[in-house]
Amino acid sequence: MKIQVKDYEKKYKFELKPITQICGQNIITKKYIIESIRRYFSGYKYAETKNRWRDNIEIDGELVGRKYYEIISISGKADLLEHIKMSKQSLMTEYLTEIINDYESQQSMEVIGCQIEKIFMELNNRLNDIGNIELTYSVSAVWDMIQKSYITSSGEENIEDMNGYEMYCIFFNILEKVMNFKPKRLWVILENIDHLVSSEEYEELYTRMHKISQNYEIYFIISISLDRYAIINKSTIEGVVIINNEILQLDELHNIKEFIEYNYPYNKEFDSEKIIGILRRIVHKIGKKGYLTSVEDNVVCKVFNDTLLEKEKIDYSCKKVELAFLET
Repeated sequence: MKIQVKDYEKKYKFELKPITQICGQNIITKKYIIESIRRYFSGYKYAETKNRWRDNIEIDGELVGRKYYEIISISGKADLLEHIKMSKQSLMTEYLTEIINDYESQQSMEVIGCQIEKIFMELNNRLNDIGNIELTYSVSAVWDMIQKSYITSSGEENIEDMNGYEMYCIFFNILEKVMNFKPKRLWVILENIDHLVSSEEYEELYTRMHKISQNYEIYFIISISLDRYAIINKSTIEGVVIINNEILQLDELHNIKEFIEYNYPYNKEFDSEKIIGILRRIVHKIGKKGYLTSVEDNVVCKVFNDTLLEKEKIDYSCKKVELAFLET
């Protein structure tokens, strides 16, 4: 699925995979692309005057209906909490609504309704003694009670105290339950997920997203900018989009390997694992000018880190032709 996002005359193009990792450090452009998608499919009302947002999303070269896909957008813990808690448009409310509408749940609700009716009959018998008045209640009162309930952890702790990884696990659990009840075309935007979970936790969450995307029509759009987070291997590499001064989407691994070996300063063969390791370390710097640091920069950084007991050494062993290439 090819996506084009326009900003007046500028056009940003990439191919949307079931999981697309948007990497790079051009935060302004990354945020514009994500905000464009969010506005387009969330039913955002545009001003009638000319603006950069109106009809600026094309899929496979065509404008699609703004309700063709649903959007869930997570940009921080507040958005995760919004979907875990009971709120008007949360995933949790949608999930509980489907449970209540289930046949067996309806039977239980009818039993509860009968018991409530008995209570109100008794109360009204007592009220008749003091005048021509009575209590009434709506059949939706039980659902209202559920909506006004609070979601806590199993230990009755505030869910606000959970860490990002725990919240994401719960979010994905609810998402999967909702999609099982009511499948739909859905895009899930996870913005700056690397600010909430560790790289190891992100890898586990990525595996979970992969399994979900195989079972449902869900596309995950993930924005990351911290080093060593991007999941890059033979099966995920084509879903890596790098946004810096330029936009680049990585090709199949064997094509990347051939490209590097053909353009390397001297004849050198790389194995696939070596290429993957290098890409994970440099992915946010590709297409960005000024990424190379001087020897003085590295020495000063090491001075600080040695004092902080974060000792590290750099392997500067290289061939003259490699050093000459870096100086050109």
